[in-house]
Amino acid sequence: MLALGLVVGAPLVQAAATQAPPVHVAIAASRVAPDADTVRRVFLTELAAARRDSANEEFDVSIVNSRLEMTRGMVELTMTMHVVVSDHTGKLHSFGSGTAKVQVPAHRYHASQLPALREQAISETASTVLGSLGARRREPTS
Repeated sequence: MLALGLVVGAPLVQAAATQAPPVHVAIAASRVAPDADTVRRVFLTELAAARRDSANEEFDVSIVNSRLEMTRGMVELTMTMHVVVSDHTGKLHSFGSGTAKVQVPAHRYHASQLPALREQAISETASTVLGSLGARRREPTS
């Protein structure tokens, strides 16, 4: 599998003037794979929406599957994401994965819609993964 890896070089700033956590993105080679900047932007948006305290975390996000196919009169984009959460020293905190499928009736689909479908699939997948990570996240006990 050929993967494209990009690392965030400059910190991103969110609206609340807090520094966004580092998000490293790898994307499996596919003719319908999103670009890393789109994955990073959408993932950070979903991370903010999840209200997750991510100040001391780094996220390795991998799009491991992105497939566009026509099934039963529908154009379906299926995307699978893996996320590994670690601290700045590289210590693993948690990991999760999720898959999302977005559909458009074939008679209404046009290739120009593909970027919006990819963005929707990334958003739904990230939301699912972050929801499962939040449910599994343990608060330190004293």
